[in-house]
Formats: sequence, C-alpha cells, structure tokens
Amino acid sequence: MILLTFLLSTALLLISTKSRELKFYFFSVLILTIIVHLVFAIEFSITSDSEYFVSDEIIYAYLGEGLDQLAIQDRWFWIVLNKFAKYPLEDPWFAQKFINLIALPLYFYVLYRMLDSALGALLIFIFFPYLFYMFQVDLRDMTAFVLFMSACYFFFHYDVKVFYRLMLVVLCLFALVFLRPFYVPIIIVSLGIAVALKNIVSNFRLNPITLLKSILLLGFVIAIFIFSNSIELFYRFFGRAEYVLENGIQTLDGTVVSFSTGYAIQSIIRFFATPIPISLFSQVFVHGNSDYGYTHDVLRIISQFSLYFFILFFMYLFLKKPGAMIKVIIHPPRLAFFIGIILTVVIYSIYFGGGSHTRIKIGIYHLFFIPCAIIYKDYFLGVGNRSNK
Repeated sequence: MILLTFLLSTALLLISTKSRELKFYFFSVLILTIIVHLVFAIEFSITSDSEYFVSDEIIYAYLGEGLDQLAIQDRWFWIVLNKFAKYPLEDPWFAQKFINLIALPLYFYVLYRMLDSALGALLIFIFFPYLFYMFQVDLRDMTAFVLFMSACYFFFHYDVKVFYRLMLVVLCLFALVFLRPFYVPIIIVSLGIAVALKNIVSNFRLNPITLLKSILLLGFVIAIFIFSNSIELFYRFFGRAEYVLENGIQTLDGTVVSFSTGYAIQSIIRFFATPIPISLFSQVFVHGNSDYGYTHDVLRIISQFSLYFFILFFMYLFLKKPGAMIKVIIHPPRLAFFIGIILTVVIYSIYFGGGSHTRIKIGIYHLFFIPCAIIYKDYFLGVGNRSNK
C-alpha cells in the first residue's frame, strides 16, 4: 500500500512537469536516500551499538502502543500509515522506515518551485545530508514539514484557480490536524501575515469574493479542530505556557530557570547555534556514536557545518545585496514559509530552552539555504529567474 502510494505520488510529479532536469535530480535524491538507508542497515547488522528502530520510532513501529489518547490523536495519521506499511505482518519491518518517501515527490516539487531551480532542490540534500536520513526514518517530522511547506506554497500558487488552491491548502491542514496539529495555527498566522504584508507592499485591494473564500476556509479549519477535539492539544500547550510563566522552565539538564526576555533570546540563539559542529565531531570520534548510529551522526555533523556556512553566507549576501535579499524573502510563498519557520523556532526555542533534537530544526536549513541559493543563482551566476513562482 505504501509502495503504491509512493508510485502514485511519483507519477503525479512526472506528469506535472516537463523538466527532464527535475526528474533526473529527483530520482538522484531517491537513490541516494535508499543508499543512506542501506548504509544504516549494514551498520545495524554488523554492530551492536545501534538499533534498527530507535527512540520514537519504536512507538510508531508498534502502532502507538503505550501512548495516551490525546497523544495518539495528534499522531493518528502516522499510526494509520504504519498500519498500512506493516500489513499483513505483526512485527515491525523495513517498509515502515520508508513511509516518509510518500512525501518526497511533493517536497522536491515545491522546493523546485520556490527555488526556481531543480539543481537547487538537489543541492540542499548535498549540503544538508541529514535530510536523507529524515526521509528514511519512521518519524512524522519530515512529512509534517512537507505539508506545512506545501500549504504555504499552494496558497500563493497563482497558476491554479483560487478554489483549487484553497482545496490544496485545506487538504494539507486537514492532514496536519491528525499528524502534527501544532503546525496548523502556525500556517494560518503565517499566511495571514504574508497576505497583509503583500497588500501593504503592493497597495492591493482585497476582492470581496476572495475575502469570503478566505473566511470560509478559516471557518472550515476551525470546525475541523472543534469536531476532532484537537483544540485540547492547544489547551495543553497554553497550560504549559502559563505554568512556565509562573514557575519557570526546566531545561534539558534539569535546571529550573525563570522566564525572561534574556532567557528567550539566549534560547533562540542556542537553538540556531547548537550543537556546535566541533563538539559533535569530538563526541562521535572520541566518545563513540550516539544511540542513532554512526550514519546518523556523520550526516548530522556535515549538515551542522553546512548550517554554519550558510548563516555566514546569508549575512554576507545580505550586506552585499540587501535589496535583492529582501526581494527574495518577501516573495509571498517564501515569506509565509519563512514566517512559519521563525514562529516555530521561537516557540520550540522557548519551550525546550534552545535544546532539542536536530530533526526539529530542519526548517532552519531552508531558512538560510533558499535565499542564498536564489541570490547566488540570479546575481552571481547571472541566471535570471524564469518564473518566480
């Protein structure tokens, strides 16, 4: 079932574009993802230092066993996908590792449209090979991120009629309600801010029909939340926020610190800057691999070095061509996407004290890579933007 779904999504990608370059680079990424998994599988088979299913993967491998009802609810879609991948077997097996591949064609296509470059869509995997790892683990993070990214893009995909654009956005939101509902208000706020800024910049007057459709879309999303009881998840989150304001925040090392502006700034900086690549390198090659194995650790180190490079490159390009950089950032679909990433970073930073697993930080890769890739392509290589869609 999972294989058929992947084949269908791949076929849709091939049908929707005439770009041979896009198809070639997509299949290159697919093959490299499978190779990464083979390397991981070989490591698992010859060493006793790593497990095939690790950490939260074990929960999904056994279909949410041990989770409370609320936790199952906001992972329901992923648990269902695991049931399909597992059928008719009872024990976990390798097919569950490839569930995220269903989202790979959509991710590659949307990234291609945002970058206006198939090569750029390939290069983000080369610079940040941790993405290969994320597409071959039984974790919901990558698929949820792809849906979040797609909702931001399709809302402003003007080649498609408004009705179909809104339907695509609604489908993404509906899936996220049962996959990672945290993203839903992030998307709505991000799109709202992007539309408002677009109107301010272009002095655009909102068409009453468009306004009505937007209100209906918002009402439909709210109805989904109410009828699915997903609003309980946000009560839980805001309850946590209220507790933090009153009692302080317990960091990963167990220390309780009072919430303050200084703490928030420090947490956000820590979220961007950690783990420091040199410390990761030392940890792996001096003290041994983590529970996730050497394959995971090496890809994570390379990606973290690349992140440092692109942060510095972003600062350089912003100082050298500030007007061009701003123009790239405020393009509506990218702007909504970047706003969503920043909101996610701020919330997660404060919630976790700046520390969390790298898989939560994959949005930062895109926040710096996409503007740098577009500026470098358009202004340094002299390749004009064909469509800017």
